[in-house]
Amino acid sequence: MKMRTFLVSDLAAVDKRTNTLSIFNIIGELNAESFPVIVPRLTVVMVFERKENEEEKQGVVLRIKQSGHKLFEAQITLDFQGKLVARSIVEIRALMVERSEPLVFQLLRNGRQIATYPVLLLAKAGIAEPKRETGSA
Repeated sequence: MKMRTFLVSDLAAVDKRTNTLSIFNIIGELNAESFPVIVPRLTVVMVFERKENEEEKQGVVLRIKQSGHKLFEAQITLDFQGKLVARSIVEIRALMVERSEPLVFQLLRNGRQIATYPVLLLAKAGIAEPKRETGSA
C-alpha cells in the first residue's frame, strides 16, 4: 500500500452522486492571537493505493505531535472494498494547542512513519497580550 495524498484542510466533502472529493482551505499555517488556543476544526485527508495482491483491510495510525508531545492519536482502518484506491477523512474538533510551535501530523503503518505534514503556528503580530489584573481593589 502506498500513500497518494496526505494533507490538512479546514473541510473536505465527498459528493454522494459523483463520488468526487472536494477539499476546502488547505492549511499550511495557522494564526492565533495568543496561546494556548483551541483550533476549532482540522480535517485530515488521506488517499491510499494498494496492489491487487494486498489485503483489502489495512490499518494506519494518525498522530499529531507538537515539540515531541502527542496531542492526538487515532487508529484508522482502511477498507478498500474491492477497489485499489481508498480514502479516509478524519475531522478533528477542538484541538488544544499550548504554544506557537509547528504541529506535525504523522501517519504510521506497522509502527513506521509513512507520511508527515507540518502545520506552522504563528502568533499574530501587533496584537497585545491581554493584561492580567493582580492585587486587590
